[in-house]
This record gives sequence, C-alpha cells and structure tokens, in this order.
Amino acid sequence: MEMLLDDLRSQPILELYRPGMRSHTDLEPESRQTRVVIYLTAQTVGFDRAIDVLRQWKFEVHDAKTGLQIPKSRALDKRVI
Repeated sequence: MEMLLDDLRSQPILELYRPGMRSHTDLEPESRQTRVVIYLTAQTVGFDRAIDVLRQWKFEVHDAKTGLQIPKSRALDKRVI
C-alpha cells in the first residue's frame, strides 16, 4: 500500500487521518469488501493520472458520491473519486 501511495504522491492530511497516515481503510458491511479512501490534494498526481495509477494496481475506481464504478471510456469530471 505504501508503494501505491508513493505512486500517487499522497500526503498525510492531519484533519482526516491519524498522524502519519495517508489513507483510510474500512470494511463495507453489506458487500464485505474493503474500501480504501485516498484524498487527492494539490500535492498528489492529477485526477486522471490517479485513476490510471489505481487501475494499474488493479483497483476498481468508484465515484465517491454515487458509488458507481467509473468506466474506462467515460469522460471524467473532476468530482472526488
């Protein structure tokens, strides 16, 4: 996970994570799948590049607001993923 966060140039966000942490992980009760939240900031890679990096690491990328998977062919808007 640390290598992925390095690829994304993820930075700790003290207001959101415990000190030194760069992501949040929890278990979705309904699906029993692991959910990882990585916030993108001005220091991280761009939105489109972040999606590419996550897919290279074999992650499914979902829109945080709708929960829908972002298709590879869809023109991306700049909402949080």
